Amino acid sequence: MPSTEEGRENGSALMVMGWVCALFAFVVMFFNPAALKRGQFGVEWIAGGLLVMGAGMYLVGRRIRAHNR
Repeated sequence: MPSTEEGRENGSALMVMGWVCALFAFVVMFFNPAALKRGQFGVEWIAGGLLVMGAGMYLVGRRIRAHNR
């Protein structure tokens, strides 16, 4: 059985990974004009998926962290 400290650390790690995914989505959107010039339109879907995944990871991490207080 994991201790409460391990749960808090796991929750914090998930929260950080969620923020990193969200920031990477913004980096992907920064390079969007270059992708549009080449005729690729999947960049918006990639950035949206990263943003949703990051938000999900952040919320799950926050829930785990709050549960182990």
